[in-house]
Amino acid sequence: MKPIEELGISPAPWTVAIDRQPNGNEIISVVSSDVEVARCYSVKEATMLAAAKKMYEALYGILEIVCVDCKSSYKVKGVCVGCSRVVAARKALAEASGEVSNG
Repeated sequence: MKPIEELGISPAPWTVAIDRQPNGNEIISVVSSDVEVARCYSVKEATMLAAAKKMYEALYGILEIVCVDCKSSYKVKGVCVGCSRVVAARKALAEASGEVSNG
């Protein structure tokens, strides 16, 4: 699990941009500092993707606080056993950072 600064992701905020074409079509993109990060099929998809960076940072920060002293783990015979939600959150961050495959 890596902090977002180590992932090589743009430090600028990600926003949704809609480019309305003369033919009536729309190009929906997620942009960072006027550079396209991704092209999307819907505004909902772009909005979710634009929020992904902030969600990663927030989840990473929560896990740093919650897991520092096993406050969210169970102890079985004196040994910490990770809470299933914390384990799932750690796995999601690892997948998002490319540390493990999401298969």
